[in-house]
Amino acid sequence: MNLPTSNKTTDPTTAQSAIKWEGDVACVSQWLATQVLSAEKRAPRVKDARACLLRLLASKIGTERVAAENALVWMVLHTRPVKSLSPGQRRALLAAPNAEGTDWAAFILDKNLIRHLLKQGRWWHRCRFAQSKFGFDFADEGVNFVWERIEKYRDDTGDFRVWLETVLGNYWIGLHRKWKRSVPKGSDTAQALDLLAVGKDELWKKARVTRIAPLNSAASAAKSMAKFSSADIATMSRWEPIDGVLMGIETGVWSQIPRELWSQWIKRLKLDPWGFGAMSAMTPQQRRIELAKLTGIKQNTLTKRWQRLKPELSRLHCFTALRANAIDAE
Repeated sequence: MNLPTSNKTTDPTTAQSAIKWEGDVACVSQWLATQVLSAEKRAPRVKDARACLLRLLASKIGTERVAAENALVWMVLHTRPVKSLSPGQRRALLAAPNAEGTDWAAFILDKNLIRHLLKQGRWWHRCRFAQSKFGFDFADEGVNFVWERIEKYRDDTGDFRVWLETVLGNYWIGLHRKWKRSVPKGSDTAQALDLLAVGKDELWKKARVTRIAPLNSAASAAKSMAKFSSADIATMSRWEPIDGVLMGIETGVWSQIPRELWSQWIKRLKLDPWGFGAMSAMTPQQRRIELAKLTGIKQNTLTKRWQRLKPELSRLHCFTALRANAIDAE
């Protein structure tokens, strides 16, 4: 079976005719994938084979779509460590695959399937909720979680999209259990977590989920910030000095932190207590960069610490006044 070659992208009619040449659409998809992996990047048949695979992937006929998905996964398996593959998977691989082809397959799976799913329905709501409430980028972390397990997919067990939903669902359940322990029982956040855990989109839209409002400047923060309670001070005194200083500059409220506690943090970090005045006019990101310079800690490390620290702010009474209204799903 030879694909017709052309100087332009293969049109739907040509792609469909190529599919009809062989009765078994799974065989056709596998053959197309082999063409992509076996030929040079500029070969006309590679361009036509890719177009045919994309046509199958966008098909409304389930068997065609699943066959294309399985072919793409098979192409990507060529990039996985041999030890992570089953004997059957190893035997099915080509001896010398074209790296351009495997990269293309990975790109299509990532963009058209994995990331596309995370932008839909309850997954979009889950990503938005995780980012706003816990500072957790579920979209990127979810994609990484899937790629780390891609070799566990078996094309003879069902639909790749069903498998994808299952893998992401298991990941969310683990995060749900972790986050549920960190929020007060019966709170709006706890209720929203439960609703999102079961994927009830229509209930999630009605759920009231509070989050800490973004602070545009140190001045606005100081104006709206309530005083730290004795319970807040007791909680913060158990923090690492870098976390306390990081919270102060990220929210712009370092001037309201009890002087004794703030001085203790600054002293342990060996920082100049007068070096924070110029930060008042900076954005949180600029202040983080400045803190990285002062402490010698990498900015990426500070960013990660801040993401982990965010959930702790919801336990401080002083931030009650900064809670925003519900997040309305669009």
